[in-house]
Amino acid sequence: MKAAEQVRGNLEDIALRGKADVDLTTERKGRPYSLIATKNQASFERPVAQRRQELANLDRLF
Repeated sequence: MKAAEQVRGNLEDIALRGKADVDLTTERKGRPYSLIATKNQASFERPVAQRRQELANLDRLF
């Protein structure tokens, strides 16, 4: 999304506060710069990591 610095900053803040599953980068070619949002797997990876930890804890108990 091509946008002025203030707008890009606002969008980044909203994405971070909302814990959106996106990686944000600024492409510094041309004017205005572009904010690039790339979807990631964070919401999937969190419960997977938690489940692995729970299984490891169970192994220690038994």
